[in-house]
Amino acid sequence: MSQSKSTNSSSNVNFITTNNTDLHSHDTTVNQHSDNHEQLINARLKSLAPECDSVKTSYDLCFEEFFPNFLQGHHFEKDPCESKLKIYQDCLREALKTSHNMDLTELDSIHTDAETIRNITSKTE
Repeated sequence: MSQSKSTNSSSNVNFITTNNTDLHSHDTTVNQHSDNHEQLINARLKSLAPECDSVKTSYDLCFEEFFPNFLQGHHFEKDPCESKLKIYQDCLREALKTSHNMDLTELDSIHTDAETIRNITSKTE
């Protein structure tokens, strides 16, 4: 930012004048930074399968609403996003099976639910 300084000799007051172009440039940079920051905050990863993007977004929005409440200690009888997650998982499974010939059934067999984890950990206590 370029500035010039002049002194009023009769009252010993300093005046600083600033080039308006520099101010505009600075404001533009600040606005771009704010825009980039806002975009980063609102950015979402797309689904591995593009055809599942909309259901993934629906789940993401639900989770973003749920998770802060969970962290604050709110208790939920049931996961409020469970149905949206299931829809997304089903979409992803079908897309991966169709487009990449990947069957995720094997992953289901190694999936460990909360009850199984409780049983395993209670045996070690």
